[in-house]
Amino acid sequence: MSEFRKTTATVTTLRTTLHDLHETASTLPPLPPPPQPLPPAPSVALSRQLNEVSESAGALSDKMDTYRSRLTAVDPVTGQARYGDKMKKSVSALLEDYAALTAELESAFEEDGLMSVLVARESSEASLRLAYSAAAEERRQEEERLAEIKAEEEVSRCNSHSHSH
Repeated sequence: MSEFRKTTATVTTLRTTLHDLHETASTLPPLPPPPQPLPPAPSVALSRQLNEVSESAGALSDKMDTYRSRLTAVDPVTGQARYGDKMKKSVSALLEDYAALTAELESAFEEDGLMSVLVARESSEASLRLAYSAAAEERRQEEERLAEIKAEEEVSRCNSHSHSH
C-alpha cells in the first residue's frame, strides 16, 4: 500500500474514531444515585482515546504539508506537474478530509467541546467514587462497632449466666 493510501486510510480512521467518540460520549448513561454500584468509568477511556486521535492527527501534519506542496509542484526536469489530474483530485480530497478532522478536533478541545464534557464526567465519577468509598468505610466501621457491641453483650450475658449459677 502506498504512503498516500496509508495516509488517506489513517485520516479516514481518525475521523471515524472521532465521530464514534462523540456518539459514545452522547450516550453515556447518567451516573446512578447512591447506593447503587458504579459502572466502570468510560469517560477516562474516551478522553484517552480522544487524546490519541489528536496526537495521531498532529503526527500527520508534516505529511499533509508535503502533499499540499506537491499539489502545485512542477518536476524540475520535465516541467510537468508533479501529480496528474486523478492524483490531484485524490490529494485535494485527502487535504479536505484532514482539514475537517483538524477542525473537528479543535472543536472537541474547545471550552464546551467533547473533552470538556468528558473531563466534567470524569470529575463527577471521581467524586462519586470517593463518596462511595467513604460510605463503604462508614458502613464497615458501623458493622465493626455493632459487632463489638454484640460481643460485649454476649460476654455480659455469659457473665450474668455464670453469676446466677
